[in-house]
Amino acid sequence: MFRNTDVTHFKSEVACREAKKINGALNIEAQRYVVSKDTEMVYSDDFWDSQDVILNAVDNVKARNFIDDKCVF
Repeated sequence: MFRNTDVTHFKSEVACREAKKINGALNIEAQRYVVSKDTEMVYSDDFWDSQDVILNAVDNVKARNFIDDKCVF
C-alpha cells in the first residue's frame, strides 16, 4: 500500500486514498490526530459509539492499547 513517495505523508491519508482506489464507494475519512487521552475531545465516546468498523494501523503500543480499550468499552 505504501510507496517511497508516501514517506512524508500521513499513513492514514495514504491508506484512505489507496482504499478508495480499490472501492470508490467506501465511506472513510483519514484522521491526522494522535489517538490518546489527550484527544478525547476529538475521539469522544460518541465517536467510538458511532463506528461500525475500526481499522487500527497505529505505530505504537500505547496508542494501540488505547484504541483496543475504547473498542472493548
